[in-house]
Amino acid sequence: MRYNSTEISDTLFEKQMSLYTKIDNLINQKFNELDPDMLSVLTRTLMDLEDRIQLYVKDLKQREMYS
Repeated sequence: MRYNSTEISDTLFEKQMSLYTKIDNLINQKFNELDPDMLSVLTRTLMDLEDRIQLYVKDLKQREMYS
């Protein structure tokens, strides 16, 4: 099956949101148990995902505006 760029972008966005939620839940549930290095890695990953999600939303809004 072939996907168009919008379908690929939407799928990636959903996966990023899912990963963001999983990491956020992990940090909230196990905050006191995580070692500082792991917490740092997870926090950086959350920030990276946040940036990607915001870019996607911005792009989505632009596409909706000009469609």
